[in-house]
Amino acid sequence: MILGTPEDHLKERSSMRTPSGIMGDSTNVYASSSYSRPTSKSDRKPPRDVYAEHQAPQLSEAQIIANLEYALVGETTELFSYTAEGVKIPSNIDLNISQHLHDFIEPACIFRGLRQIIENKSQMTSMVKLGLVCAIERQLTSYQEAINEEFQNFELRLCDLYAFLRPKIDALRFLWFLACNLNMDPDALLSLVYKFIGGDKALEQLALQILPEMAQPFHELMCSWLQTGSLQVDAAIEEGFFVSSSSTSSRSRNVTAGDAQFIPEKVPAFLSRDIAKQIYEIGKTLNYLLLTCHQKSQVHTFSQEFRKSGLNQSVNTVFTESFQHEIRRLHKKVMAYLNYIIHNNLDLVGELRVLRDIMLMGKGDFIENLVIGSNDILSRPSFSIHPQQLSSLLQNSMRQTSIRGFSDSYKNRIDAILFDQENGKIGWDLYTLDFKVKEELDLVICMGKRSAKEYLRMFNFLLQLHRCSYQLSTSFRKSSLCRKRLPRRLLTDIRRIQRSLRSDPFFSMSILDKQCIWIVENLKKFDASRNLMLSLIGQLCLFFDEDIITPGFDKLMRNLNDSHSLLKGSGTEKALPLSPLALQRIVANPQNIEEEQSDYNMLTLDELGTLHQTYITSISRHTLLQHTSKSAVGKVSGVFYFQHIQNLIQIVLQFCDLDKEFFDGISDLISTIQLRTVGTIDESLSLYHSNLEEDLEKIAISRTELSTAFEHTRGEIVEDLKADSDVRLQLLGCRL
Repeated sequence: MILGTPEDHLKERSSMRTPSGIMGDSTNVYASSSYSRPTSKSDRKPPRDVYAEHQAPQLSEAQIIANLEYALVGETTELFSYTAEGVKIPSNIDLNISQHLHDFIEPACIFRGLRQIIENKSQMTSMVKLGLVCAIERQLTSYQEAINEEFQNFELRLCDLYAFLRPKIDALRFLWFLACNLNMDPDALLSLVYKFIGGDKALEQLALQILPEMAQPFHELMCSWLQTGSLQVDAAIEEGFFVSSSSTSSRSRNVTAGDAQFIPEKVPAFLSRDIAKQIYEIGKTLNYLLLTCHQKSQVHTFSQEFRKSGLNQSVNTVFTESFQHEIRRLHKKVMAYLNYIIHNNLDLVGELRVLRDIMLMGKGDFIENLVIGSNDILSRPSFSIHPQQLSSLLQNSMRQTSIRGFSDSYKNRIDAILFDQENGKIGWDLYTLDFKVKEELDLVICMGKRSAKEYLRMFNFLLQLHRCSYQLSTSFRKSSLCRKRLPRRLLTDIRRIQRSLRSDPFFSMSILDKQCIWIVENLKKFDASRNLMLSLIGQLCLFFDEDIITPGFDKLMRNLNDSHSLLKGSGTEKALPLSPLALQRIVANPQNIEEEQSDYNMLTLDELGTLHQTYITSISRHTLLQHTSKSAVGKVSGVFYFQHIQNLIQIVLQFCDLDKEFFDGISDLISTIQLRTVGTIDESLSLYHSNLEEDLEKIAISRTELSTAFEHTRGEIVEDLKADSDVRLQLLGCRL
């Protein structure tokens, strides 16, 4: 076997790759040596001797181990110096050792990197992340102590050191992996660590040591929320808690029941979303009971029970089945007490009934009396109407109608107001009633004023319909009165003319005869148009009351009744109301629920609010009142139903104004006709008579135009309704 030259050995060594993170010495040990080929065969030395002559003295294993004692904990030594790129190592290390040196240098580099992260921990704002860094610091301390202890063995060899480091390298890699993910949200970081539980045994053991320290701040937030419903907004945001505030106002405040929101994607992996949702509901309810309902003693009782359960003593309880069981038990108890307060102390159903009677015009006699009494004032410009006048009219209507049977606690919260008294608008355009809901029920009913706006929107629309109905009815009464007050002689002349026309087709009428016939014919035309409009407005009022509002309210009452009823049998029997005594038993011991019925369920604050919001929006955002949804567009005309109805209302109001002018003009015309008949009319009165005839002709033409527009719009909406897929709308189309 022929060995290669020293140059060949050098090429072979220089071509070998150094381990990752390790840099060979850039100095070439052969660069300063001269080598010439021996002149005779006897002078030639073996290659091994030549290589040894030119190679620097190799480091002994003891020297390497002595330096590794410090290098493994990130310290620069004589042989191993740290740079920005990695670790610089000497070149005079045996090749066999050099090939495996990265197994020793890798944990050293990781240790050094982790130590730099630990040094910057004071800059961290998240306590969960700080907990992770502190846990890493504790693990590094343990690692360093183990290194120091291992190097107490004076007979330590590199192979022994490698065997010792092997499991610790995996642990350091895991810690470095976690440190590299510190940019994640705290909740995601908790889930990341938790996912290693149940996998590799060594990593699972490490995760079990780290997770409790990480989760401690999270656990403290959760316990505070579960005991009193107390939670700082900034803390919730910083720690990625699954309960936070929906408000964008200052973060340096507590979350309230009104703005608390559940964020499912923030739930860490060690909690199920069902349990997390119940934790959110418990804290929100306690916050509501304490700050809104002032149930301090009962909240204190719940807090004591939670502390007695021991769940607040150790973060490790969060990962157990007993924690979930205790949360379910506490949830049932808190929800039972909430429903008891809502239904018995605050009388939610009674509040909803008054809202319906006032804002949705459930008390027809009250609204009718209010419209009649307010018509003259509300027909004036809004800036000329004083709030005291509206209040006086409201009080009169309440005294004279069925509202007088309401308790003062309800009547004192009813008010009449004008929104934004703008120039150019009359009182009717801005008038509304307002019912101030109990402060304790505001969260359930108004939901941050969203539902309140829907009630106002619906009241304004219904008021327009009732205004049209009242003015058409008033016009009808005027028409009847006008007929009754026609002079007897004029009526006699009209009957005579009508008989003559029937008996003699060639009967020639005088100017006065023609005027009398014109009056009668136009009275009939106005009556016909008025009756058609009155019928349509009446059908719309009836539809909204009987087909939309009443069914919606009945459904709401059924849902609320089911929320505090025990369902017996297969569900086909009527639900039995849960008595206050039964509710008290449940509050005292929630296990009573399971004893009586396993599927018994209490409504939470969110469910109560959603139930009511669904009810009011099903009314105020009905298809006929929508102006954004495609389903609210007529299939025939391509126009929104709401736009059709608004057009019809405007036509009716214009007709009512025209009708009033017509009756005033007819009264004056009849008077001038009577004077002309007795021959006592002068030139000025004759001129007035002529002008009056012209004005009445214009009014008659305007009536024809309005009637035509009304018939056209009515025809379009009827065709659209009949073509709609909703059966109720189809029936309404037939009724219109």
